[in-house]
Amino acid sequence: MFQQRLRAALGRCQANGKKLAVLFIDLDNFKTVNDTLGHDWGDLLLRSVPARLAQCLRAEDVVCRLGGDEFTVIMEGFQGAEEVSGACKRLVTALAKPFAIKGRDISTNACIGVSVYPDHGTDVATLLKNADLAMYKAKAVSKGSFRFYVPELSERIAQFVSLEASLREAMDFNQFFLVFPA
Repeated sequence: MFQQRLRAALGRCQANGKKLAVLFIDLDNFKTVNDTLGHDWGDLLLRSVPARLAQCLRAEDVVCRLGGDEFTVIMEGFQGAEEVSGACKRLVTALAKPFAIKGRDISTNACIGVSVYPDHGTDVATLLKNADLAMYKAKAVSKGSFRFYVPELSERIAQFVSLEASLREAMDFNQFFLVFPA
């Protein structure tokens, strides 16, 4: 459903020359909730998140749950990057407030990655991938933060994949050896 909605929104933005932002939201500490309180509590938390997201967004923005603790937002036809940044700030602040579930406060944070059509991609897969990369950058910087995609993120991933392949090849050909200091 998310991909269908994003594809339709992209078509409208292409036709009228407007921009679109994809926000990739990942909850922090969700695994801890599942591991300590149980999956029923985690499910209740996940059911509470969309309403809180909707309070921070425009009525026309689309919120979807991709799976696990990952949510996406489609912001079609925004006025400028400041509007998207403002929404991200509101989302981060709202998701940092404890959720009251069965009389107990459950705390979480969220990291958000943002990609913008047409600046960061022109198709569903690229926009989602780039928003995901930006979200991982946000996680690396600080819990409860957001980042916009920058091309350097893709370059770093490509370098990492290349290094990993080289290390695997070196292992396959027994090219590692241990050196003891004298």
